[in-house]
Amino acid sequence: MFARRPVFSLHLVIWTATLALCLTFASTTFAEDSEDTSAPTCADDEIFDPVPGDCRYTFSIRYTSRDTLPAMIEACEERESMLACASWSVWAWRRGGWEKVSERAGQLCEERCNAGDPAGCGCLAHLVGTGSAGFERDRQRGSDLAQQSCAGGVGWGCNMARTLHNDTVSSDRERRVDDALRTYERGCLLGDPSSCANLGFFAGHTTRGGDTLTEHIARTYFQEGCEKHIGWACGVYGEMLYLGMGGDTNVEEGIAFNRRGCALGDPMSCKRLGDLYLGSTELSLPSDYQLALEYFGYACDSRDARACHLWATIADLAFPDLEPPTRLEEAYKIACFRGRSESCVALSNLYLSARKDWPAQPEAARSPLERSCRRHADDSCVAYGHLVEQGIGGEVDLNVALEAYERACQNGEPKGCQWAGALVMHEEPERAFEIFTEGCDRGVGNSCNWLALWLETHASPEDQRYILGLHQRACDLDEPRGCFDLALIYETGRGEFEANPPLAMKHMAGACRLNDPIACVHLGRYLLDGVNNNLSWDERAVPLLTSICVNALPHRRDMHRASTLSCRWLAQSHADRGLHSQALDIAQRGCDLRDADSCALAAELLKAENFEPVTRHDATTYEAKACDYGDLSYCSDVTDGQTE
Repeated sequence: MFARRPVFSLHLVIWTATLALCLTFASTTFAEDSEDTSAPTCADDEIFDPVPGDCRYTFSIRYTSRDTLPAMIEACEERESMLACASWSVWAWRRGGWEKVSERAGQLCEERCNAGDPAGCGCLAHLVGTGSAGFERDRQRGSDLAQQSCAGGVGWGCNMARTLHNDTVSSDRERRVDDALRTYERGCLLGDPSSCANLGFFAGHTTRGGDTLTEHIARTYFQEGCEKHIGWACGVYGEMLYLGMGGDTNVEEGIAFNRRGCALGDPMSCKRLGDLYLGSTELSLPSDYQLALEYFGYACDSRDARACHLWATIADLAFPDLEPPTRLEEAYKIACFRGRSESCVALSNLYLSARKDWPAQPEAARSPLERSCRRHADDSCVAYGHLVEQGIGGEVDLNVALEAYERACQNGEPKGCQWAGALVMHEEPERAFEIFTEGCDRGVGNSCNWLALWLETHASPEDQRYILGLHQRACDLDEPRGCFDLALIYETGRGEFEANPPLAMKHMAGACRLNDPIACVHLGRYLLDGVNNNLSWDERAVPLLTSICVNALPHRRDMHRASTLSCRWLAQSHADRGLHSQALDIAQRGCDLRDADSCALAAELLKAENFEPVTRHDATTYEAKACDYGDLSYCSDVTDGQTE
């Protein structure tokens, strides 16, 4: 799946080489003793897993990869292992039914349970609780069967009871926690290592024996679970190591244990690594988007919605030629259908884009947004409204568009109010006024800002002070666009308000502090222009724009756009000052981010007489990129160069 073609990293290369040497050494050393290279014989409750090269407790494999699935199925259907059947059921359920559990497995579990075997009831519990193997889903009955299995002395049945725990058992949170702790304690006493590992989550609570579980004890439970090849326990233990919870801090070991958890098939360990490689200021870790892409890919293999979204976003923006659009589509679909509305928006945008071997499919763009809008009433409603309003992928229907915008607005999405008012602004200006006013009265900063924009086209000049006050109110309500628009007003002056560059800078800095990356770039532009004359060009402007230029954060599209702008303006500023070598480096960086203006500047710098080395081929390459990224003025130049 998404980890099928990982971006190889140094640690994987070293690990692979070391493993190869170890295997070579082992085969040479022990050849005389034995010619048997088959997997070791495992106990009845174990299955051989080629990842750690060892037998693993079967119930711990319910989170792992496909490598052990054939052995798990064989143990279930041929050896009639109830533990293997139950693990297979959980495995398939967690992956959205990629591998459906056979009716044969269901019949075995049901027959054994009816015959009084508590292990059979433990297996049947999950099949019934999730509606697998032909059973009608009945979560309460599944939970009851698991409790029956636990009471009958099956340790993993106790664990299953918690997996299927129904919150309606008790509305008292403390009671639920206490019930869970007691169940895992029993499972642990009955020999289930997964139950023992789960006890680590109850730090601060009192055990049946009256002892308090400290973070240090919790850390020990997770460590012991990891030693039993329980992937998620390795990951949690690693997290406690690099955060210094329950003992000394060890970042390197913490990361290593998460790698082990990921290798053992735990999607949370993989996702945790992906987040770390996006860059962690807390742990002083630099970003490494190749490794982030790799580990989010592993987590996406387990159908983790957030991991799939981040994998596709990073692949699309940071490594645009690495993955075909069909793979991005698959990842966004998983995340979208599992409830991430931003993935539905990204999937729709993918359908609207035309790429190599991928024609635009506007007719497919509406469906994911419409479904998400019905479920979430957030920015997916706004995106859906845009398509319906503009007739993209279907007929124009302004009423449906307005309904989608208002649905988002009523659910607290500021852009919904914005576009609902914008839609009726010309045809029904009074209604737009009411929408914006209502939102502003509710304290929605975005609505206050749009009310100001509405008044700019409908009010008299003497209302300018009131309009300015609305922008200020929006800014005070932490709406970055309100601060941004105030800055633009004071940048050039408007009506009775004269240009005031220092005040413009103050408000643009406010928008930047409110996490508007485009505002941060404009703040850099003010510094380039010497607004306020506080410090020289290279003391403030260059460091600010450079930091934005080189940190594109591909998982955030707004930051990606900010990076392209900062690279473009910074490169041009260096070129204007005659610093052509630095300008070329920055322009090339902007071109790598698919900014046509940066590509064009790089081409012009390469053709300049005073720049060395100069090759016509290099300049033509950047002209071609400028053309590809939208600067049509360079398309004819490329054609002419190829003709020559």
